Amino acid sequence: PSWYNPFTRVQFSEYASWKEVAEWGMKINAMPPPGPALAHKIAALKKAANGDKASYLLQALRFVQDDIRYMGIEMGEYSHRPNTPDKVLAQRFGDCKDKALLLCTILRANGIPASMAYVNTDLKGTVSDMLPSPNAFNHVIVHVALNNKTYWLDGTMSYQRGSLADFCEPQYQQALVVTDTTTQLTPIVSATRGSIVVRETFTIPDEENKDGSLQVATTYHRENADAQREDLAGISMKEKEKSYLRYYKKLYGDVVIKDSITTRDSVATNSLTVNESYLVRHLWKKDSSTGKLLFTANAQSFYDALSYVSDDQRKVPVSLRYPYDLDEKIIGHTPIEWSLDQTPLHLRNE
Repeated sequence: PSWYNPFTRVQFSEYASWKEVAEWGMKINAMPPPGPALAHKIAALKKAANGDKASYLLQALRFVQDDIRYMGIEMGEYSHRPNTPDKVLAQRFGDCKDKALLLCTILRANGIPASMAYVNTDLKGTVSDMLPSPNAFNHVIVHVALNNKTYWLDGTMSYQRGSLADFCEPQYQQALVVTDTTTQLTPIVSATRGSIVVRETFTIPDEENKDGSLQVATTYHRENADAQREDLAGISMKEKEKSYLRYYKKLYGDVVIKDSITTRDSVATNSLTVNESYLVRHLWKKDSSTGKLLFTANAQSFYDALSYVSDDQRKVPVSLRYPYDLDEKIIGHTPIEWSLDQTPLHLRNE
């Protein structure tokens, strides 16, 4: 896991407590009054929200995520001090702390309590084992309290969609919220998670030498949709088709693309469906000893989700995808009715 460090080390810090680090954060994250351009943007967001603070928050977040490019020039004092929100708005780019301060400024301008929050994307919850220091963190997000709910918002996520209620808490586990009342780290409790639903449908031919077909529909929800949306934006569809085809060739041999990949993106529900279509040639394999025809379908997604540990004497932690919600169903259309034992099989272990 990213938080595991196998090396012996010594820590030194001039800070006696997390409270002192928060006080340091308050000094370098001062929020000046919005300049004319930012004030104009805030007024436009207020008008569009029509008094609905939840709508205003969502629009402000979308603006910072999508209209301000994520790029940092982190030199000198700006390795820790963010640029002013007016400068970030004018140049239309900023790093995580620039985006966070801009978002806080916009939200506070409409009476929404928002604060910078320091996190460590590698150490996650084990940042609490570090001595109090600004160097314990490598990322900045925003802590928001609205309508008796807490939101952890990341201005660097460019493809996050859906309503506020569907937002998943980031997996950073612990954060230092930069306020004048902070005395310790704040847990980031995961309450909403994403999921993946896979449906693989095989049409099995009635003769050995005929082609079979495979239709795959994969639907990603919430944070998994955000991640897949970002992945698709960073690669051409042709390259994605090649990648998917290699995946199924490893499983089923002579596979060719029948129809191009199609996607259906629902911004409102934050779900993304990817549809694939293949021909599977020589789907039947003949058993050399019995002469019978065989076909084996693989629930490969389950294997991919699990870590393989080969050494019983392993003494270091294993990284797991957790929490991870995967629902995979393999559907087989057979040439004739087959009588199969459909008694559910339940597997459970530690």
